[in-house]
Amino acid sequence: MSSLTTTLGRGAAAGLAAGVPQVILAQAEARVLDLPGDRADIGPRFVRRVAERFDAEVGPALRWVVAGGFHFGYAAWWGIRRCTRLPKAAASTSSRTAS
Repeated sequence: MSSLTTTLGRGAAAGLAAGVPQVILAQAEARVLDLPGDRADIGPRFVRRVAERFDAEVGPALRWVVAGGFHFGYAAWWGIRRCTRLPKAAASTSSRTAS
């Protein structure tokens, strides 16, 4: 596997891993603050609003799938973007410690 492919894969994995705590912390915060259950569900609410704007009907399961795909796709993209912009010294140091 080429070093670029390895770098992109590691960046995507880092982004995906960073996306998980975001979801968990938002849900935990909603429970600690005793907010209504759907208050932390920003993604599905956004998908519902976009669907309403286009007069489309989107069920709850599809709202979650689309929101989850967007959330984790966006997280992976930021992970890739971040790892490809590291200075050479940082990139070589991180690759040595990851091995």
